[in-house]
Amino acid sequence: VNQAHQTFATQMTQPYDYRIQQLKGIENLVQENWDELSSAIANDLGQGPMYAEAFELSSVVSRARYSQSNLRKWMETKRVPTPFPLNLNMPIHSELAPNPR
Repeated sequence: VNQAHQTFATQMTQPYDYRIQQLKGIENLVQENWDELSSAIANDLGQGPMYAEAFELSSVVSRARYSQSNLRKWMETKRVPTPFPLNLNMPIHSELAPNPR
């Protein structure tokens, strides 16, 4: 966990290319280990392998793909209303830059 915190502190996780690489890595990990993951989930949950494939693994892959296709839009800086006391006398605008914490 400490290594993850240190990596995050370097801000290397913020660029678009890094995030896309991580999402593709999740997708590839699941696809390359599909049978093993399916068996493990089936054993852990007591369900058949079809359940694991239909409700667990395929949803991870589809969410990773959905995130890849929407990531750029989610990372865009957006204009937001400026709080009331600040917008009286000066022509200013506020922006919201979504970044992970």
